[in-house]
Amino acid sequence: MKGEGGGRPPWRDLPGELRSAVIGVLGSPVVAASSQAGGFSPGSADRVLTSAGGRAFVKAVDAVRHPGSADLHRREAEVLALLPSDLPVPRLLAVVEEAGWLALVTEDVDGRTPELP
Repeated sequence: MKGEGGGRPPWRDLPGELRSAVIGVLGSPVVAASSQAGGFSPGSADRVLTSAGGRAFVKAVDAVRHPGSADLHRREAEVLALLPSDLPVPRLLAVVEEAGWLALVTEDVDGRTPELP
């Protein structure tokens, strides 16, 4: 299940139930997904494009195998939900839990992975 995103599992390898639930949030099927390298989670990190032209960023982790990472994802979702809408951060669209996995679905924004000091 390791993929092209720096060892992360790619979108296509996530459980079907999880992908279906995310597609339900997005409102149309995912037609392209690009795995993102970097980060600190053992989970996936994908920029997705839907058949309707919508974009989102989906990061998911196996909550059974990596409960600590799942807790961090949940905390991130809590913080994102509390941030004022006028801050330049991606808006949280949904938190999805299916098949023992947890996914955060946010707006996809242009940017790059920050360099480490």
